[in-house]
Amino acid sequence: MSLHDTLRPRFEALESREEELQAMVADPELAGTPHYPGFLRELGGLQKLLAPWRAYSDAVRELAEARVLADGEDADMATLAKEEIPALEETLASTEAAILERAVEEPGESDRTAIFEIRAGTGGDEAALFVADLFDLYSRFADSRGWDLKVLDRSDTDQGGFRELVFQVSGEDAFRCLQFESGTHRVQRVPT
Repeated sequence: MSLHDTLRPRFEALESREEELQAMVADPELAGTPHYPGFLRELGGLQKLLAPWRAYSDAVRELAEARVLADGEDADMATLAKEEIPALEETLASTEAAILERAVEEPGESDRTAIFEIRAGTGGDEAALFVADLFDLYSRFADSRGWDLKVLDRSDTDQGGFRELVFQVSGEDAFRCLQFESGTHRVQRVPT
């Protein structure tokens, strides 16, 4: 059984839900209800999830058609199909990676906000400066991705560092990309 056949039932269910949501969003009676924004968010999340699936399904179909033509009796069509197969296989591999990445997450999960808390441990000013360096790193990364970063709480030091810093990052795929950022870091100053 191919990956496409394995994933098809899950995505067919998601496509059914997308159709339901599109009907609900188009219903003028639901437009003024408190649930309407939730329907829009869910629909947007489903569409982001289904876009790679549809591209993957198209790539599977096109590759199968090209292989049939490559084995066909028409020499010109077979030659063209054989030339097209490597590009289609590349497209299939890249869309497969995208679909596998998205298949394990629930709809709307990638649009959640990521909350960061960075604290300076033992190490005094050196640790506080390291917190500032980490914050600068995350700020630049968020900016390069077009995400919004908002400081929620901070405790500054005299040296320009932070004893504690809490911030949130929001935007498309922010949570999905940052959800595994955690750990303890040890900063050790080497004497000259």
